[in-house]
Amino acid sequence: MIIAQRNSIFVPDDILDTGSVGLTFFERFHDAATRLGIEMRPLGSYDEMYRAESGIDLPALNADVSTMSMAVEASSHDSRDFAVLSDSLEEIWNVEGVDDVAGRVHDERRRAEVEAESMPLLISVADELTGTVRTAVADKAFKVASLDREMIGGLDAQHIDQLVDVSMQQGGVDAVAKAAQWFAPLSDGKFRTVRYAAALDQIETCRVAADLADNWIDQIFRPVYVDTRDEFDRACEQARLALTDAFEVAAGLVAELFPVESESTDAGQFSVPPDTLPTSVSQVAEPAVDGVAPSLELTVGTDTWGFSVAPDGRGVSLEVRDLSGESVTVTVELDERGWPTIAVDTDTAPIASETPEPEPQPYQPPNPAPADPEPAMDPAPTADPEPLSEPDTTGAELAGAGPI
Repeated sequence: MIIAQRNSIFVPDDILDTGSVGLTFFERFHDAATRLGIEMRPLGSYDEMYRAESGIDLPALNADVSTMSMAVEASSHDSRDFAVLSDSLEEIWNVEGVDDVAGRVHDERRRAEVEAESMPLLISVADELTGTVRTAVADKAFKVASLDREMIGGLDAQHIDQLVDVSMQQGGVDAVAKAAQWFAPLSDGKFRTVRYAAALDQIETCRVAADLADNWIDQIFRPVYVDTRDEFDRACEQARLALTDAFEVAAGLVAELFPVESESTDAGQFSVPPDTLPTSVSQVAEPAVDGVAPSLELTVGTDTWGFSVAPDGRGVSLEVRDLSGESVTVTVELDERGWPTIAVDTDTAPIASETPEPEPQPYQPPNPAPADPEPAMDPAPTADPEPLSEPDTTGAELAGAGPI
């Protein structure tokens, strides 16, 4: 069953479940080995070691491989479209700076071609990784499953536990009498009738029985248990090393094919020589997904150059916009014979009209302030020099002016 799963589409968890029958060996004899000092590990550690590869999602990895395959087809299609644009750019657009833009389009085209050429190798590595994981897990499951046994030296776990009691002199004469009924080295009558012997004879008989049980444990049980444990460790370690090597190879290949950019600029930006026009890249071409056309937009001086590929893949467009919003679009379309046809569309931005000023209104004087019912206070007299001739003051004026 496990061999059949090795080259099938079974996931690691299913393969491990099939081979987990071998873990019952430790479930049967782990307690006796622990009492004898042979075993120091907890029982649960064996299941943890065995299921170290549990959870590896091979179906997800296979889905990623399928996605990469579709991306390769889309990238190859887009690369061909950009090739038509880059080859025709200098011929159809004769303006200053076109050489710089064309060079960047060529660079983008070469980068896309390199990635498209690398993807098949990456897909093969992913397929190989999937096969390695399944093979390593299946081999480990097969080896562990082969470790299962119900008896050691012809004795099952229950009888071995009784011998451990005799060996450790736990259980006294009752343990010796029970073991004497089925354990050949204790078949002598003195072991069967030890319950009826004198106290000193019982002590001596139990000591002799312990020595005989120790001999069987050291010669039969201990080596079988230790060898089985070593086989289990080797199976787990071989699977771990196989997967570690496979993942390291895959990671190294990915790092080689797609190195991480160490420059301070963002990935997808182009370095601009100091003697060229200031150019920035605001959007990098991306493969078409669900009918969305790939596009590339660059800023050259004060103009914005936009490139796009039609969703149907039969045309590419170049649009140049200036700061005023005026744009010229050149579209290269492929006819049924595969020959490019050129269409030019000029879009002049509407002249921005100034906001009309409101018509002048006739001047209207402000409303006069209402008369103050209270008499205005005379300003405080200022110290002016006396006039040369001052008219005489009448008595009435003096009376109205108040006391002098």
